[in-house]
Amino acid sequence: FFNHKIQQLLALFPLDAKTKSGGAFWHGKHRAPDKLEFDFTDKLHLQFVEAAANIRAAMFHITPGSTKDVIAAVKTATVPAFKFKQGIKIDVADKSANRPSELAVGDDDDDVIAALTADLKKAKHNVNIEIIELEKDDDKNFHIAFISAAANLRGTNYDIKTVDDNKVKGIAGQIIPAMITTTALVTGLVGFEMY
Repeated sequence: FFNHKIQQLLALFPLDAKTKSGGAFWHGKHRAPDKLEFDFTDKLHLQFVEAAANIRAAMFHITPGSTKDVIAAVKTATVPAFKFKQGIKIDVADKSANRPSELAVGDDDDDVIAALTADLKKAKHNVNIEIIELEKDDDKNFHIAFISAAANLRGTNYDIKTVDDNKVKGIAGQIIPAMITTTALVTGLVGFEMY
């Protein structure tokens, strides 16, 4: 996530890349990223792997491993070398003002989830996957640890200052009520319109 994707991006847009108008592609706030090399002695790297592994284990009803288990697995793991992927195009036009949020909930989400669940049940193996809901107040479930590590590692790619888990928890805590409040407000307005 923090190495191959960055190498792919830099292969598509090298440090000396130019925009269509001839200016530097990487400049000012549009920083060029640096790839990260995995270091099992780095706490943040281990936090990401441990949190991701434990969340995945919870999805499949597997007893989570200890930090020692994660370190042992990481030490023996081999990661394939980066290979440039042909045919990937990245739209660099700034359409953020006109683009709807990628996190917007669609009308057909429940149908898509039901279809995917049905497909999983048809699989040869009996797959029992549990949907994991974000629970920011339980530190034993690794949710905030994962979000914090992922955000901080991506920030490190772009030389952005890292923040601690408590700051991440505060940010996550402010986002969820805002979505709930917005939903309640819109629902209220629809009800008022119907009335």
